[in-house]
Amino acid sequence: MIYAHITGYGTRNNRPGYDAIIQAESGFTYMYGKPDSGPVKMPVALMDVLAAHQVKEGILLALLHRERTGEGQLIEVSLIQSGAASLANQTSNWLVGKSIPQRMGSDHPNIVPYGTIFKTGDGKDIVLTVGTDKQFADLCRLLGIPKIVSDEKFVSNAERVKHREELKKILQQYIVKIFMDDFLEQLNEKNIPAGSVVIWRRFSSSLKYGNF
Repeated sequence: MIYAHITGYGTRNNRPGYDAIIQAESGFTYMYGKPDSGPVKMPVALMDVLAAHQVKEGILLALLHRERTGEGQLIEVSLIQSGAASLANQTSNWLVGKSIPQRMGSDHPNIVPYGTIFKTGDGKDIVLTVGTDKQFADLCRLLGIPKIVSDEKFVSNAERVKHREELKKILQQYIVKIFMDDFLEQLNEKNIPAGSVVIWRRFSSSLKYGNF
């Protein structure tokens, strides 16, 4: 027999587990938002989803184990453990550098520019996820500012992290001169990861008509 059990806080704690509370107590609410926004709950029940995926993986592994050995298993997953286990790089930053995660909006704590939202010339929002030095160099050439690639403040990702605000202002000055569709096309041609911030009604239409 395979028995899967999901709780809020584990089998020894009978507190009711709700996603919004788990977000707060696992650290997500503290990290989410902008520096001046204060803690913010995410707009989806991510803790529930994470726990569901973890229990699913446990069941699949248990089925494989039963197929090979004939033995059943008990699978226990809690919302709080699922949330804590999913802190990923934020946890690593604390374990390695004792850096407490802070609210950074869409920015990535360890990579710049990654996840940052920029405004294009037609007033639309795009997200850049520049993960390598080559991608950064290609982006600067595309924007017509190749000289900053060799600037000691931006020559490596480690330096770009230190000078993120200055770099973001420079990039924004040039990105705002280009319309979104043209810019995304140019970025795709150069294999620079980027995407538009989709308005929900446009996204829901894509879901309806299968435009993916």
